[in-house]
Amino acid sequence: MTEPRLHYVSCPGPAATRNAPDASGHRMAYWEWGEPTNPHVVLCVHGLTRQGRDFDVLAQALSRSARVVCPDVVGRGQSDWLQDPQAYQMPTYAADMLALLAQLHQQSPVQTLDWLGTSMGGLIGMGVLGTPGLPLPVPVRRLVLNDVGPALEWTALQRIGTYLGNTGRFETLQQAADAGQYRPFRNAAAGGRCDVGHLVQLRAAHTGPVAGAVAPYGQTPGARRASADPALRPGAGRVFSQLQRRICGRG
Repeated sequence: MTEPRLHYVSCPGPAATRNAPDASGHRMAYWEWGEPTNPHVVLCVHGLTRQGRDFDVLAQALSRSARVVCPDVVGRGQSDWLQDPQAYQMPTYAADMLALLAQLHQQSPVQTLDWLGTSMGGLIGMGVLGTPGLPLPVPVRRLVLNDVGPALEWTALQRIGTYLGNTGRFETLQQAADAGQYRPFRNAAAGGRCDVGHLVQLRAAHTGPVAGAVAPYGQTPGARRASADPALRPGAGRVFSQLQRRICGRG
């Protein structure tokens, strides 16, 4: 499989853990596929505790005719973690996506923009597109939603809260693949719909000597953990509740 290009965008707002306490701003990583001057951009935004490399197979296929960009939402993957867990909320995510789109447009003008969102990524898309006056480079032509809709069940949010942040540590990638949190992927793999080994390898990150340190995917031996900030857990319910109120016109 052809490898994507890793880039970063500097985002205003909440400070990263690597910054001084009085500093502001953070970096969001994103993976780019295809010709960087292609005027057709497809933005693929992942779910709550996932990361941009989830879209590898789809992005490689779409990159034949589009510039495909798959961000690691802040607190996930190769992006910064935030000093304040309360900052893992919709306004932060939406502002980061606007900063990313502005950088992409500055690098090479965007003429056609499509948004593919899985779960939280779809909710972020609905939030951004449903807010008048935001500085998008061009109107979004198509919004494709996966595993999400405008109505959210409270029982589903409670279920997410039971496992969010409980990532565990694994001595090998096989142990991670065998963990309960990967059962849905194993079921999909059994039906030939995904490569669970690929997903697990990309999601696992080495725990370095510095808290929160993350090494490049699969390049450092040793104990591994899922590549998402455990501090995401306190803010998850607020994120989904805010999005539901916004989408349903309740606040």
